[in-house]
Amino acid sequence: MITDYDKGTDALVIHREGARSSGSIELGDIIIDLDQKGEVVGLEFLQAAKQLTSLFSQPISKQMLEKITSCAMKTKHVGKNVFVTIELAMAGHQFEETVIPVPIIEQRLIEAEA
Repeated sequence: MITDYDKGTDALVIHREGARSSGSIELGDIIIDLDQKGEVVGLEFLQAAKQLTSLFSQPISKQMLEKITSCAMKTKHVGKNVFVTIELAMAGHQFEETVIPVPIIEQRLIEAEA
């Protein structure tokens, strides 16, 4: 996984290495990047410190996000829904998995292409 954090805009991008995005779904301040098959290849968190604090139910600061040492992202399909699981490690901190549900991904893809 490739991560890129911009402290000035408080935006965090997590992306599968070598994967190409061909579309995206916006869920508020979380943007989910998809490839041509509709598979999740990346995430972008706007207001990342706030979003990740909420998702992990633990305080995550901008200073912590600048020190990401590793990241994992998995997806699980259940019917028409996709659940994206992320795990982050930052200098001195390990944040266990948290899940981001992406409802009815096929319908959202159709709407995005229209």
